Amino acid sequence: GDGSGCMMLCRPVTWLKALAFLPFMAGPALSLTCPEQTAELLFVMHQELPESYVMAFGTITLVGQRPQFNSDTLEYKPPGPYRATFSGHLARPSGFDLPARFALNVMENCLGPWCGAVPTGAPAVVFLKVVENGYLLETFPCNRTVLRGPTERDLEILTGCLRKGAC
Repeated sequence: GDGSGCMMLCRPVTWLKALAFLPFMAGPALSLTCPEQTAELLFVMHQELPESYVMAFGTITLVGQRPQFNSDTLEYKPPGPYRATFSGHLARPSGFDLPARFALNVMENCLGPWCGAVPTGAPAVVFLKVVENGYLLETFPCNRTVLRGPTERDLEILTGCLRKGAC
């Protein structure tokens, strides 16, 4: 050998690094598989984060035009965040029973060609990050901040978790 001890070990590591990025370079032939999101999993995930979140159930309406995603550059134009309005109810230990309507910022995040989507048109449970100027809804490809089409049972589970401080 050359004394570096690297001849056989360094190359596989480099290849592994290249393979890790392959799904993002391979294009739309590959698909993104997301774990199933349950009410409990979403609650626990947000409870463990260092930031503060508010649970809300309602509809999101975009203010103005949604930024366009460019699949060649994998970026939004104009870059986010953008404005929206929430209309519905905030959660408290007694239930999703605090009527609310307010402006918020939305930031759609992407992982390669896969992007999080804002739940417009139908009520959803959203986890809103408390920020300096109000609230921020961040969306991700696997929707870890959004529970679409929640059942009455989902809402009961979430308020139960809130009441107990755990699920």
